[in-house]
Amino acid sequence: SDQRMERRGLLRQGVVLDVAAAAECVLVDVEGVNGRLPNQDLVNSFLIEAHSASLPAQVRPPWDSVAHFALDGGVHSLHTALLERTIPAFTARGLSGARCAERSVLNFAALARATEGL
Repeated sequence: SDQRMERRGLLRQGVVLDVAAAAECVLVDVEGVNGRLPNQDLVNSFLIEAHSASLPAQVRPPWDSVAHFALDGGVHSLHTALLERTIPAFTARGLSGARCAERSVLNFAALARATEGL
């Protein structure tokens, strides 16, 4: 007898990793085109997992985010194509230098653990 599980539904979501080897922290880039945002639960889950894995992850300050929206900065985000197809997604963008609150080499294993449960 075939005991395959029936599919009851489909959950689609995406995390785009845009991280270079020299990254020191991760910016969670959520803004999309025309005010489109991913499901905030997806973003919060990643931030909680990142914190528990000691991964330095940050989001834009609120007014920087508003300015980013106003200037259509999300147009060029890698996750925008997914948002346009109503797939909740965000980009985890690697940063370095003064843009990071913590300055150390990014732990890629911790980044993988933070995305694993999403």
